[in-house]
Amino acid sequence: MAHPSGHRKAARLIDLACNLQLPIITFVDTPGAYPDVKSEEEGIAFIMGDLILKMLNAPVPILGFIIGEGGASGALPFTTTDFLYMTDTSYYSLITPEGATSILYKDIKRANETADAMKITPEDMLKAKIIDGIVPVEPEKGNFYDLIQSVIINDLFFSTDQISCLYSSRVRIVACSLR
Repeated sequence: MAHPSGHRKAARLIDLACNLQLPIITFVDTPGAYPDVKSEEEGIAFIMGDLILKMLNAPVPILGFIIGEGGASGALPFTTTDFLYMTDTSYYSLITPEGATSILYKDIKRANETADAMKITPEDMLKAKIIDGIVPVEPEKGNFYDLIQSVIINDLFFSTDQISCLYSSRVRIVACSLR
């Protein structure tokens, strides 16, 4: 689980990428932010809100990959991206199915039923247009890392018009000449 110090480090790296005009690529695999008193004392809610704001205002392209658990508020700042992908074995949700089940039914045996109703699979997210694509963990040809690399190259280097359009739609003037 993510601690406030990790979120502060991410905020510094986002600032650095923006200053150097480098694209930001996030890889998400977290069940959520660490839920303890110390995290609250260190201001986890403020830090995550600040991180979301930094991602929304970043003047550089941002790609995100959910490669495992995309759970709760710990994942939200890192999925605030221009392009978001999920692996075919990952999920994306603001609460785990087990957490939702314990709140709704008070019976953990209904977790699978709750997960189905929550529609947290990559296919559900793609259908709802929350993500831009699904990356297979075990592709038919090549390996997973080659596939991730090709997605990054295609979105960063060959979608310049789409990226420029995204920035102008955010009421920003950004020159993206990545070629």
